Amino acid sequence: MAIIAKRNRTRSIVPYEDTRVMLHPHKNNTTGYINASNVQVPMGERFLRYVVAQAPLRESIEDFWQMVWNLAHKLLSCSANSMCVIFIVAFYFPSSLAPRYWPQKRKAKMRLADYTLTLNSTTSSRHQVTSTVSMKCLASGERRSGYHLRFLGWKTGSVPESEDALLVAAIRIIEQKEANLNDVTNRTRSQSMDNVSWRKRVPIASLSHTYVNNLPSTQSEASSECSSAGNGTISAESAPLIIHCLSGAHESGVYLLVELLIHCIEHNLVDISEALHTLRQQRMCLVKTVEQYRFVYSTLASYLQRSRLI
Repeated sequence: MAIIAKRNRTRSIVPYEDTRVMLHPHKNNTTGYINASNVQVPMGERFLRYVVAQAPLRESIEDFWQMVWNLAHKLLSCSANSMCVIFIVAFYFPSSLAPRYWPQKRKAKMRLADYTLTLNSTTSSRHQVTSTVSMKCLASGERRSGYHLRFLGWKTGSVPESEDALLVAAIRIIEQKEANLNDVTNRTRSQSMDNVSWRKRVPIASLSHTYVNNLPSTQSEASSECSSAGNGTISAESAPLIIHCLSGAHESGVYLLVELLIHCIEHNLVDISEALHTLRQQRMCLVKTVEQYRFVYSTLASYLQRSRLI
């Protein structure tokens, strides 16, 4: 379909049907299509959840932010105007190849059809720029917030300048996600203290029809994401990390594989080729070149040395 084709940067990198992110159709996107994939990996007693996407095209900026909003909005812990944090990891590419889809100056606003975006703050270092962006839904007045992290010096088709540059960023993102998850957990606990334990048991069947219909339709067992290990209880969850490069595959795959392997080391489950195979079953073409694959190995070795595990 032409309406779908024009939303892909290339015909060679598209989402698999069973893992693609599905948006609510609207007049400018009647199919609800976006070139983005749900990626989920079981790790211990929880799922690591990601969305891997291509960089927005001019006509898909609204779709991208609709996806961001939806991912935060359907969390059980997210009530109206709560600041549920979304993390967006992006990679360097010139503006000639992709539009700037976020506000560029502090306190600047970007008005979309359904949302207003505001750039709250920006901090820069040699290898990355981290911004905080708030979203307001024009229809409901609800707000969400997010971190937008851009890697510098990592051009399309290449690798970062150093292993440490990627490791520092990945570790900070993991730590911030864990801090946010702990905050969500504490908020959930405080909301569930009426005469019961904070891990109040709620039958899955009693969840709202809307929420159940919007659960990810992948990995068969998306129900595990909203229930604690197999006992049908609702537990806090954080929003998935959104990762995108120009194509939504190559550089995104390098970062995703490195972050996943850091988690694997903590669980003594390190198998790089198997980890990449698991990821590629959910999003095609992750990690493009031999150079990128070797870089993952060297980054993992650097992490083990930093952790004094070797």
